[in-house]
Amino acid sequence: IVLGTTTPGNPFTVALTFANEGAAGSTLHVTDFYASGGLTLVQPMAAAIAAGSSSVLLIQCNATGTYTSTIAFNTDDPDEGYNEIDLACSNASS
Repeated sequence: IVLGTTTPGNPFTVALTFANEGAAGSTLHVTDFYASGGLTLVQPMAAAIAAGSSSVLLIQCNATGTYTSTIAFNTDDPDEGYNEIDLACSNASS
């Protein structure tokens, strides 16, 4: 996922929404969140997301260089237990 481009010295924040589309009464539990270099975690997603609900994760792209980074986390979903998402962002001079 390409988050965008900024100018040097002007970091920007992106909201990523994660939804639990599971059956009624199910709660998705999220653990072991990790963000690699170039990204700053501003607001973590909720540790428990009820069925039919969502949670917002706020990530800041630092404003120097070009980054290809990864966020990763575990859930208790039997089909999607480990999740890894590649993210990219850069500044206009990169």
